[in-house]
Amino acid sequence: MSSSDTAAGRLHQILLALRQSAQNRQLRTAWGQALAISPTDQQALFVAVANVMSLPDEAERTIRDLPDQNHELLLRWRPAVDQAMSIAHQFEGATANFTAHYSEAHLFSLEHGADLVARYQTTTPELVADGAQVASAISLVHDLLETLATSNLEPFVKETLVRHATAMATALQLVRVTGPQGIRAAAIDAASALKLFTDEHPEKDTRAPIRRFLEVLSAVANTVTIAAGGLQLAAPVAALLLGTS
Repeated sequence: MSSSDTAAGRLHQILLALRQSAQNRQLRTAWGQALAISPTDQQALFVAVANVMSLPDEAERTIRDLPDQNHELLLRWRPAVDQAMSIAHQFEGATANFTAHYSEAHLFSLEHGADLVARYQTTTPELVADGAQVASAISLVHDLLETLATSNLEPFVKETLVRHATAMATALQLVRVTGPQGIRAAAIDAASALKLFTDEHPEKDTRAPIRRFLEVLSAVANTVTIAAGGLQLAAPVAALLLGTS
């Protein structure tokens, strides 16, 4: 597992990107660049930053799970990062107001912890998201949402599929925060929901919105690859849909 596949690693990359941004620019612009989100999309930015704010807790938990380590030493970054996160939503302020709370030493401490977590969690399959496929899948999901909105599906079915399509879109947009695991979870949840409305056989359903949902779900799953052997997530998702897992 690489350190970028850990909560601590993703947090380190985001904080580093913010420090490398022009410090006199608005924080919203720096956040947008660091997270690959339009800085003018207020709702998406709030959701993304809220998810970033959860990373320190997740990072600390995984670091404290490390055996035979000086956890307090590895967590020296935490108070400084918490101070920065306390103003994470002050988008109109200068980026320097945020990054002034943590130093290169704090980033090094966080990076070291991320590296140790990655080494310790070597039994976890490493997932990799393809950036180009993620961008394409985001567009497909947005088109799917429009299709579902005008479909004649039963209200509860439509509402549920819209909710899962939205969750997939969010996971794709937040890949720099929640990682490929977020996409994996959203795709598997969507696959499970789809089976509920198709008598356990979504591949046999003839309703156009359902078939489109299945196609887009496969595209979302294909954005994630299991690094060892290059196996795409679509395989286990297909197995779940077909009842062969």
